[in-house]
Amino acid sequence: MQPSFLQRYFEALKFGTIVLLIAAIVFAALEQNFSFRRSKKPWRDTLIDLEYFFAGLLYPPTINFALAAFFAFWGLKRPAPPPHVSPIGFGFELLVLLLAVDVWAYIRDLLFHSQVLWPFHSIHHSSEDVNWTSSQRMHPLESLFDGVGQWVAFFAAAFLIHNRYVLLVAGVLIGVWNFWIHANLSWTFGPLRYVLVSPMQHR
Repeated sequence: MQPSFLQRYFEALKFGTIVLLIAAIVFAALEQNFSFRRSKKPWRDTLIDLEYFFAGLLYPPTINFALAAFFAFWGLKRPAPPPHVSPIGFGFELLVLLLAVDVWAYIRDLLFHSQVLWPFHSIHHSSEDVNWTSSQRMHPLESLFDGVGQWVAFFAAAFLIHNRYVLLVAGVLIGVWNFWIHANLSWTFGPLRYVLVSPMQHR
């Protein structure tokens, strides 16, 4: 018997929470050992970031990990098994999906830097000492707006791609990348910095 929508959703949410906890441990360790500057972030500011994160869980879709995991589980549990796809094909489909989400993120960023929507987006810029927890400081309206665009991208991909594992890999990469670009790290991508956002560039 196929699992219900809610069963798949909570299974995805559980998976996303586990991945988030692992990412939190990894990025906390990286910032401890490779920080761009010694962090002076008060514990109250970190608490505010966490409050925004947990408040965001109340707004569907919740987080990138849960979003991607839901579509991945939904796709993988469909009756027909995914056909074999070459590594090149897998990489191409993954790149197209990541680009689609990135274009949406760019459009969303332009809109929220406008005069009308800036009051909502200014919350994200209110963190005075930026680190990986700052990535979660977003107004619920912006989180919802961002989530809708990603729902559309993943929903379309669920029907268009050949290998459904692309959905899972893309979601994990998007979520981890969000932590990565906000992290208090002195790392760059050298010549690739014109293509890939690094913590230093985002800072």
